[in-house]
Amino acid sequence: MVINEFCLMKSKSFYLSILIAISVLGCNDRGAPLPAVLDVDMKQYEGLWFEIARLPNSFEKDLKCVTTDYKLLENGGFEVINNGYNEETKKVVMSKSKAWYENPKQKAKVEMQFENSFTGFYWIMALDSNYHYAMIGHPSRDYLWILSRSPKLDILITTQLVKQAKKAGFETRKLQWVNQDCLN
Repeated sequence: MVINEFCLMKSKSFYLSILIAISVLGCNDRGAPLPAVLDVDMKQYEGLWFEIARLPNSFEKDLKCVTTDYKLLENGGFEVINNGYNEETKKVVMSKSKAWYENPKQKAKVEMQFENSFTGFYWIMALDSNYHYAMIGHPSRDYLWILSRSPKLDILITTQLVKQAKKAGFETRKLQWVNQDCLN
């Protein structure tokens, strides 16, 4: 009987350990669908955005003063022009892409076609009601950007966006803060 009680206690602690591990690992939603805002007025979203922070990626390596300009097209999609200053080469780098809605009823989920024919999905995860800041993410959680209409964003807003990204499963400790000290 003592052995059975010991085995039962051991079994309970094993299952308790698994439950604790699941709850700790479940503190973010990495396996869940990426959240997106419900409504976007692309007329208000159109225009120039400054990149405040991003997860590291190969196509923005060594770039500072990164901006993104969204221009609506007559066909309902839009053109996206990214500019950044490469500190290593001392040159401005520009890339263009075309974007359209994955589903016209869900304008926060965008599919983009880059100049190199690469296609990617980018979802607007957070958007200020006045369109002053936004957070864009990729469903894989490998790409994330925090954008603002101005070169700087209030630290309280930034902190809240980082918390939201972490909860959604992004590795926010890897965020790179974009230097916006160039003359625009």
